[in-house]
Amino acid sequence: MSASIEPTPNSALETDDSNNMYGPVHSVAIHGQSVSPNILVALLNRPREMQDLAVRNSFFYEAIENYIRDTQGDSSWDSFQHIVYAPREEMSDRVWMASITDYLGHHPAFLGKFKESVGYQSSSSEDEDEEDGDDETEDDDEDDEVVETRKRAPKLTLQPYPRRHSHNHVHYHPMQSEPHPSITSPTLREEEESRGSEEGGLVAGLVALRAHPDIQVQLPERYPAFFQRARRCMGSCIMSMDTPRFQTADTSEDSFEPFITLISTTRRQQPDDGAWMESILEILKCWPELIDELSDIIDDSLPRRRH
Repeated sequence: MSASIEPTPNSALETDDSNNMYGPVHSVAIHGQSVSPNILVALLNRPREMQDLAVRNSFFYEAIENYIRDTQGDSSWDSFQHIVYAPREEMSDRVWMASITDYLGHHPAFLGKFKESVGYQSSSSEDEDEEDGDDETEDDDEDDEVVETRKRAPKLTLQPYPRRHSHNHVHYHPMQSEPHPSITSPTLREEEESRGSEEGGLVAGLVALRAHPDIQVQLPERYPAFFQRARRCMGSCIMSMDTPRFQTADTSEDSFEPFITLISTTRRQQPDDGAWMESILEILKCWPELIDELSDIIDDSLPRRRH
């Protein structure tokens, strides 16, 4: 919003300046231009600024590329890029975000981070009906455009993912009619709601790590001190805030072997990032100090993530 300020004498207040120690009082007229309700993202030049964002957040966009290629096919990645870099003149913000949601909606962590990176703010018309008839007509036109765009969107082909019956054994089974684990996983839902938490930071690092399997498989060898500490933590009763953390079947030394195996499991071996991350976070949920340390060593192992 642009605004200019013009001092305007207020005759009613200026009639008795002797009683005003600060001199004449002026009213202020503010002239502004409201921002269109159709502007929902903080991108003035969408193609150029999205290219800049992709360069500055290369690991995140590489992870999105791998996710879309693996679950929806190479052609879907090409279509997704076409949408991402579409000018606002060709596709309104509302239609643009709805189209992107068709590709990322099954992975709330990706979609949430994408919206955050572009400064997305939902319009009130998405939550409640507009009272103005012209606005309703415009919304109806955009709704039609959203429907047409979604008709062209690819159908998501989900891969099988592991269901852990215990920490020591991983069993695979077909997806059948089950929803994607990124939706059903309580751990990933909580991460999406609190991206600033320790788990949120680790999830971002894990996503980036999966794009570099050569680095991923070397983590136990490059950071032996961390993994030795993890073995000790998972094999002992730890005092935290003067409260003992007692061993259970899920928090015993038996957790370490599945943990180190999972860390080294590449996307080629297990293509479902959501299930893979959930398994790691499930093991580490009792040791927040290990979550912090693992996030740090992932940042250290990926040079381009350093600040």
